Amino acid sequence: MSWSRLVFWLFATILLLFVLFMGILKFSSHNNSLPLSLDITTEDDRIMEGLWYEENGDLNNSRRVFRGLYKDTKSNAYLLEEIRLSLLTGTNLQKSETELTKLHKQNPKDTRVLRLLMTLHLVQKNFTKAKMEAEELILISKDKLDIGVASDALIYANEPNRALSILNSLYCEEHDEEIAMRMAIILHDMYRESSQAISLLEEHDKLYGGSAELYDKLYDIYISSNNINGAYKFALGVYNDSGDWKYLNEIAMKYYELNKCDKAYDIMKIIIAQNGINDQRLKINLDKINSCKNKNKKK
Repeated sequence: MSWSRLVFWLFATILLLFVLFMGILKFSSHNNSLPLSLDITTEDDRIMEGLWYEENGDLNNSRRVFRGLYKDTKSNAYLLEEIRLSLLTGTNLQKSETELTKLHKQNPKDTRVLRLLMTLHLVQKNFTKAKMEAEELILISKDKLDIGVASDALIYANEPNRALSILNSLYCEEHDEEIAMRMAIILHDMYRESSQAISLLEEHDKLYGGSAELYDKLYDIYISSNNINGAYKFALGVYNDSGDWKYLNEIAMKYYELNKCDKAYDIMKIIIAQNGINDQRLKINLDKINSCKNKNKKK
């Protein structure tokens, strides 16, 4: 993964975390001009209206509703919701910065404000300020998602060692799989420390169990670091534990692409011995491997 792809992934992660923190966002294919069939009479009705617009992907109208709620009630909760939507739409950023800075001065320990301010500075590519706010957030919050967002901001600010240190401290306390995967991504994608990333994820799986996402990441690291033999051992372990032959099938085709067709055939035999060849993917791949074997014999 290139640096630009890593940065894109991190920014997407940060915005997703804000959705989890401060609202429910669903980008759908619904027509944004759909009318809301609800009589808007109370404050709760207006909240539902704003959420309805957001759920249907109409972020500008949702922002308008929450701006009106703030104007009428002076509740900071509505102001923060408007600012969150401004970040997602990339509008009114300067005004949002002014308002967030004022709120932060009034209450420096309000993590909602600090998260938004940090993200806004990341959007503006003001990494120096974002780094300072990340360090503040780490000091005042023990929330896993807060620390995860702060570590991402530090990576943006070119402080991967600091980010790893923070994540490692959190992982030692909670042994959370998501944190382990973040650390592995940094180790592999930024430092090219594939063996460390693999060891981290395999150790987590051994001690605490692993999800399908963790297995996919492990497999990706093996393959992207050209460690096909390690990937084969990993895939065989998954197959022996669960009967899932997805990775073994992919490894067989990796050996086929390397013209190591005997090895590919041996792997396919392991799968077929217990599963047969009823699956169309297995039939197609086995035909390719047999054809490769026959060609090699004629040489």
